[in-house]
Amino acid sequence: MSHFAIINPGGLTNFGERAIMLGTVIDIRNKDQEAEIAIFGYENLQEEDPGLHRQLSAYGVRFFPHIVQGSGLVRYRQLLGMFLLPRLFWPRDSYDYIEKATVLSKGQETLTETYGNKHFFDSVLEQLLVSRFNKNITLHGQSIGPVKRWHWLAPHILRRFKQINVRDSISYEVVVNNLNISADKTAKIDDLAFSAVADYRALNEKPAPKHLLVIPNAALLQTEQQANAYLDRIAEIVSKENKHELPVLVASSVTDGAWNNDYALCNLLASKYRNMTLKRFKQLDELLFAIDNSEIVFSSRLHPIILSIGLGTRCVATADSSKIRGIIRDKSPGTKIITPWPCKQ
Repeated sequence: MSHFAIINPGGLTNFGERAIMLGTVIDIRNKDQEAEIAIFGYENLQEEDPGLHRQLSAYGVRFFPHIVQGSGLVRYRQLLGMFLLPRLFWPRDSYDYIEKATVLSKGQETLTETYGNKHFFDSVLEQLLVSRFNKNITLHGQSIGPVKRWHWLAPHILRRFKQINVRDSISYEVVVNNLNISADKTAKIDDLAFSAVADYRALNEKPAPKHLLVIPNAALLQTEQQANAYLDRIAEIVSKENKHELPVLVASSVTDGAWNNDYALCNLLASKYRNMTLKRFKQLDELLFAIDNSEIVFSSRLHPIILSIGLGTRCVATADSSKIRGIIRDKSPGTKIITPWPCKQ
């Protein structure tokens, strides 16, 4: 029996991460009905998203704790021990499973300098730890780059892995053309969230549109002045596109209370414009349902754009980045990108 270990799962607070995880499991199961699948992380999923937990459990997924835990000095001691003496410092059951498994590092933004040095290195931390005793690691469905400052280091990191699967053509160009990684070990695949959408669509017919959906992104904004200008521009874009005068929902694709505080921005938008109603999602299927029932989704985040494309819902991207441009270029060239300046790229 083959074994798959999914590492670096990303945060449960992000519904895009949840969709990628579901799609990754579906992708494995479609190719190997008998495979054993384990996720290293998501140990709190049953509490956070019971619906997704049931779906993954139905696919026979096992749940292990995150590879790296703790904070501060305890975390750094653990990292050092796991890297230098993995057999001694890794939990025995995790070590034994990963040692024999095909390891997939779940798709997300990897080796990008957009979010600073900490994110750049954290994005490959678990993969590097695992590579001390298992080189059969695939970066699976990644966005990679932009890489400038660490251009000399990134190729050395990428060469430690057996396969690199990127989710958009811009990332492919970064890996093959800019970082000089062999095209033989690099492939472009669809974002794994598309598999989750296909699974949803197979069980649900496309409904008639009932509303518009607005999903802002607080991470784009640095000052209150930028936030106000951003909100005004979003409202202007929505008003112009709302030809049928449908109700407008404002929500986030990250959970309430997440680190980036998107719902504070949602609250401002809903309170500032009376025709907009605040909506909160707790589970992935709630977000999918809302997108599926939308005439248009206005999103400054990537995965609502991906989910909209997959569900056949018209979308307007209200942010611009290499990952958004890459996905739209590859999957939906007709999708508008309207950047609500002033905000940072």
